[in-house]
Amino acid sequence: MQLINRAAQYIGAAAALQTPVRIAVDSNRNQPLYNWWMLKVKILAVVRFQRPLFVRQTSQSLQKRIGSLAHTLNGIKSFNRQQSFHLLSDAAVDMKNNVTRAVADVQYAAKASQMKWLAKLKGGKAFVGIASKIIILAHLDQSIAEKTAGHLSLVMPPIGALSTTQWNLTAAPASQPRNALLSQIIALTTAFCLHHISSIDSCTRCALAPTITAFLTGGLGIIHAPAGASAVAFSMQKYSLEHCLLFLVGMLIAIVVAIALNNLSDKRQYPIYY
Repeated sequence: MQLINRAAQYIGAAAALQTPVRIAVDSNRNQPLYNWWMLKVKILAVVRFQRPLFVRQTSQSLQKRIGSLAHTLNGIKSFNRQQSFHLLSDAAVDMKNNVTRAVADVQYAAKASQMKWLAKLKGGKAFVGIASKIIILAHLDQSIAEKTAGHLSLVMPPIGALSTTQWNLTAAPASQPRNALLSQIIALTTAFCLHHISSIDSCTRCALAPTITAFLTGGLGIIHAPAGASAVAFSMQKYSLEHCLLFLVGMLIAIVVAIALNNLSDKRQYPIYY
């Protein structure tokens, strides 16, 4: 009786093992095909979406979404190597064409931007305008120095800074005549007053002049960068009232020349407002 029971157990165990063994054999047989299918899905995702697709086999629903993505990518109902290679080849050709078109568009945009810049520079006559104005003021400075035996001269550095704004920043508020004149008056007044305070040394005066000028012009809404240069120049060396008036005359001449030469081109306008 015991022998019969053991024989029955052995037979039952062998029968019970048939299903797992068959499943394992089928799984091993289909594993290469499944691996190729997963690799194909990832490659197609990288090609189409330009980024890697990280797949984690954590649930059956995720595998279903992967299968749906694969169907969307290649547009076919069944997967085989020949169709996949054709699809990858077409995608590679499309990518190459897209890159070629993108490079051509970038080159065309850069060339168009360069041509616009050259046309703007040519139309505004910036080089000729700045050179003409500085030559006029330099001759004026030389003439005044000769007639006054070197006692009077025109302070040129701030006017050079003004020239840059008048041709390269024609629409900016900082380059408009009102800002230029009023801010320069504030800068000259500040430097002139600081020179009359004997308790302030030259280094402190040189630091205070542009600081006060920037504070006042910013608060009044008449910001003009060359005014800071004027504050430093007139605070480092003590100039007479005649020097200050002569500098303002030079500023007026620079503004008049800039208005005349800038408006020779129909593509530029200076000033925008007075």
